[in-house]
Amino acid sequence: MPGLPAPTAPQTPAPLGTPTVTEIGYYSDWQRTKPITGNVAPGDTIHIKIVFSEGMSLVIADDETARPVLYHRIDGTLTRFKIAGFGATDADFISGDCKPFKTQAVYFGKYTVTPTDTGSFTIAVGKKSTDRQGNELAAFYTHPTHLQLGETATETSAETPVGATAPSVVEVGYYSNQALTRELTPTDRIRTGDTIYTKVVFSEAMQHTVATDDTARPVLSYRIGDVETQYHMLPHRSGGTRFRSGTCKPKGTGTFTFICKYSVAADDIGEFTLSVGQLTVNAEGTPLAEVYVHDTALLLGQPREVEDIHLSDNRIDENQPIGSIVGTFSVPVGKHLSYSVVEGTRDFTVTDGTKLVTNRVFNHEVQWGYEITVRETDRDTNASLEKPYTLFINDLNEAPTDLRLTNNTFYRADGIGTKIGRLVITDEDREDAHQVRITQGGAYVGYDNGYLRVLQLFDQSTKEIAVEVTDPAGLAYTETFEIRMKERPTQSSEPSETTPASQDDAPSDASTETMEPSEPAHPDDDLPPGDVGGI
Repeated sequence: MPGLPAPTAPQTPAPLGTPTVTEIGYYSDWQRTKPITGNVAPGDTIHIKIVFSEGMSLVIADDETARPVLYHRIDGTLTRFKIAGFGATDADFISGDCKPFKTQAVYFGKYTVTPTDTGSFTIAVGKKSTDRQGNELAAFYTHPTHLQLGETATETSAETPVGATAPSVVEVGYYSNQALTRELTPTDRIRTGDTIYTKVVFSEAMQHTVATDDTARPVLSYRIGDVETQYHMLPHRSGGTRFRSGTCKPKGTGTFTFICKYSVAADDIGEFTLSVGQLTVNAEGTPLAEVYVHDTALLLGQPREVEDIHLSDNRIDENQPIGSIVGTFSVPVGKHLSYSVVEGTRDFTVTDGTKLVTNRVFNHEVQWGYEITVRETDRDTNASLEKPYTLFINDLNEAPTDLRLTNNTFYRADGIGTKIGRLVITDEDREDAHQVRITQGGAYVGYDNGYLRVLQLFDQSTKEIAVEVTDPAGLAYTETFEIRMKERPTQSSEPSETTPASQDDAPSDASTETMEPSEPAHPDDDLPPGDVGGI
């Protein structure tokens, strides 16, 4: 219907775990408080709000790789939006751009009408839009509400006084969070202590009167069963303890949209809905044509079918292959429950309905903990519950992975006891003390306090020396080095090889030593431990 605002237009119920489009709205201001209700003239900008049922996969791009896949359609022409980054403004957020907001469940778009734009305007969402678990939309989505482009805005425009024309309610939605990103539906079971946030959008700016009695305007009330109670009206930007159960406030700086809050009490039983009294008037004093009662109700007082989430284990050893099981969710007898990871890292997923598994190989020394949120859904009632978990990566002993010698050359004239070079051991377990043993060439070269030293002058210019390092658990690594003995040059020119270290202490008689963790065996020993991300 051209010229009408865009109310919430949920898709047909999709299979469990499939993301859906839950709301699309067109607004004349960037704060998205003034719904567009008339024709849109050239030069006007349409500010678009697109809400999904959950956080969506985000790819910032200006080509076909952009995600989610968002389009604007003018008559039969479909044009893809560019996806900009969080907080994009000014030159980074122009006509034809969309950007994510907070949890990536909400996207804001922008389109400025050109002189050649004529016909109907609407929004479409491609099927390849996926949530963070990789689930696609069930089908290509086209919003059923259209705007009319290419004509001068009429007197019914949201920014033009409508005179004696009666204002109307154009959108009502129920949400479980103040950010209005998690919509509540009649299938949700609302229990004691839950909070319902109701968004009410009018066709134009309304008279706003702050009051705690029946003089409050607009006249917004909640109905539970047959009992109707008027909300108290707060000033703009009321927050904290002022915005409590039973109150409403304008959203943003205008008076087109109002947000109301109600916390469910223990004795609340029956249907919950919103009504708008006929004494609600616009800025010129024109009232609604009739009392408005929203035709969608929530059900209060029903016990939640899902009471808790039980995971058998929240720890997994490092270095395990992809697909390793962290733990299994417990399903009570007779229940039909499914589980999904809805927030946090993509490094974990649920398979076979109940198994929490890994999507990559983890390293405790890089990151030892991750935070996720799991949603448990009753497939019979569609009731759901979310629970946060911290998953820990267990530290396992790991073998040394590399052995390096800082120098491999010495001069014959420096004699027995000469330091050849320092051994540098690489081991993920940096606190380990390592035993060092010469397994080949031990008659000529020995190990002493972190260095290889000459025990006996070579009978040839080079010797192959094999060195084995073993950690406390018995895991070993062996490396072979070619040690060179050279004659000292008779001229003052520098040798081509690296000048060996000068002789100092006498050599050790033993070819096996222990390198304590205090020994600088790692090239990055002086660096602080890595921060644990995600915790």
